[in-house]
Amino acid sequence: MALYVIHYSEIGTKGKNRRAFERKLMKNLQLKGIGKPHWRFGRLLLEISPASEGELRKLRELLRKTPGVKNFAEAEVVPITPDDLGLEVLKGEAEKLFKTLNLEEKPSF
Repeated sequence: MALYVIHYSEIGTKGKNRRAFERKLMKNLQLKGIGKPHWRFGRLLLEISPASEGELRKLRELLRKTPGVKNFAEAEVVPITPDDLGLEVLKGEAEKLFKTLNLEEKPSF
């Protein structure tokens, strides 16, 4: 699976109807049959099934010609586990800081 991050242009400056413009851009991408667009962590991502280099070149050209798309970048999915993030280390450091600042939990009633 190829994954692209889509950056859009003036859609981001819209006010209360911004979501409508974002949905329209997603619908346009779907109608062109480019791939499967979806939102993730505030980013518009486009999943493209594995294809030959020629097909990918054609899909990139379609993206360039899609109204509202300013630019795009190929991305890579990297699986992350809690160990990769060092959560235990962060937890230990947070506990030390908590003690250093002499903070304690108090009932909030």
